[in-house]
Amino acid sequence: MGIGGNPAGGKGGASGASSAKGGSGSSAGKGGSNGGSDLGGAQASGGDTSAAGDTTTGAGDGGMPSGGEPGSADGGTGGSNGGTGGSNGGAGGNGGATSGTGGSAGQSSVSCDTDFSIGSDGFVRMLAHDACWHGYAMSGGDTLSSVSPTTWDTCGSSCQLSIIGTVSGSNGTGYAYLGFYLNEPAGGATKGKVTPTGTGIKLTHTYTSALPAYLELLSGSTTYCVALPASGTTVPYSSFKTNCWDVSSGTTYAKQPIDALEVSISGGEDSADFNLHIVSVEEL
Repeated sequence: MGIGGNPAGGKGGASGASSAKGGSGSSAGKGGSNGGSDLGGAQASGGDTSAAGDTTTGAGDGGMPSGGEPGSADGGTGGSNGGTGGSNGGAGGNGGATSGTGGSAGQSSVSCDTDFSIGSDGFVRMLAHDACWHGYAMSGGDTLSSVSPTTWDTCGSSCQLSIIGTVSGSNGTGYAYLGFYLNEPAGGATKGKVTPTGTGIKLTHTYTSALPAYLELLSGSTTYCVALPASGTTVPYSSFKTNCWDVSSGTTYAKQPIDALEVSISGGEDSADFNLHIVSVEEL
């Protein structure tokens, strides 16, 4: 799957909206809308701006900063004309340094009160190794498959990360997916990335179908995946790779920054039903 509909390709899948392992992918953000900055809301707050530098008052040669004390007003003695008045003091000193450079933008301050939670608007909080990953749920599939629900903004107080439906039998190119973004502020705004610091992902789920499914990490247009593990199993990051359905090929995941996490379902020759419920996800 590729965020915002970028195709990730794979497993002989047909071209089209965000395919990964036979067409798995996601293009819907909160409430099924495409990823990007289309979701209104506050952006992540910026960093602190350093205070303006102190202004240093510098004295000129022989005088005060304003130009120094004037020289003697009396002329010299002697002839009929008075002597020349004394010269003024030196020029004032330059001002101090300009104000400091503003700090870099920070991430939104979202905390995880529990290991895993889903808000009534489909906003997911997931406990990571040393952080709280968070973003809106997303789900969908190819145009010939049926997936329900595909919008999450009215999920309700008893919201669960679950989908049911049928993946089309389109020569193995049908797919469905369920997941969530990992650095999206509450209210919706520009989506960011997270860099894992733990050792792997623990997924607790229920899945009923004859179709193969995969746990996926999305990094831009690249998808790293592993065959859906048994519920409650911790999958090391080193087990994720591109082309995960072919153990003899693909690139191993090396903790590149990631956008989202999802479970995808790949279709077969014939249409088949599925029922998927992600109970919890945690980075260990």
